[in-house]
Amino acid sequence: MAKSKVIEILCVILLLCGVFLLLFPAIRSAIDRESEKQAIVFFEETITDISPTSSESGNTTPDTLLPFSALYEAALAYNRNLTETHQKDLSSARLTIPHLDLKSYGFEAECFGILEIPSIGYEVPVYLGSSDSNLEKGAALLGGTSLPISGTNTHAVIAGHNTWRGAKRFDLLRELSPGDTVLFRNPWETLTYRIVSKDIILPDESDAIRIQPNRELLSLLTCTHPNTHRVLIVCEREFL
Repeated sequence: MAKSKVIEILCVILLLCGVFLLLFPAIRSAIDRESEKQAIVFFEETITDISPTSSESGNTTPDTLLPFSALYEAALAYNRNLTETHQKDLSSARLTIPHLDLKSYGFEAECFGILEIPSIGYEVPVYLGSSDSNLEKGAALLGGTSLPISGTNTHAVIAGHNTWRGAKRFDLLRELSPGDTVLFRNPWETLTYRIVSKDIILPDESDAIRIQPNRELLSLLTCTHPNTHRVLIVCEREFL
């Protein structure tokens, strides 16, 4: 009788373990998504003191962007330097390096902005530098590419895992087509972009992510299945 009871208990334990293993990917995915939502909320709270400015007005100046005008000036300088140096270093190591230290400018949020794609209902925090830790938390701006703030001669490239811990991330990009809208909210404004091309490239095709003269671009980058190529979606700034 006692032996039968032990067997029953062991069966229940094995059943519970099986259920846990089955549900674990979904649980972990839900935890990751909640962390992304918290990062977005904290970003929005960080910028609440900024007076609203129109991204289409053309009147954006550091004076209107307080209290983070020093960060704005640094972002402008970073982009200007990329243009002047012709992005001479786009090595794999360079892509992981953060563009700026946000906290040194009094910006407490960890992410630099929010990527939003309305047509697929996707929203994700975007961090500076494509380190493994940043890509685990959300999406990441490739170091050595432009920061997505207003200005021509810029090309910001945002990378993301295709899937992460069983959840779809940039795998959702396959649902996008030229003409779809992509939004990026930086600490000062929301920029609107329109998809102009969708291509498959090799991992070392650095020319595809370089600045193009007189254009204001934002590209989305992720790996294919299997991980032999990259999906590159190029978007151009649209003024409404």
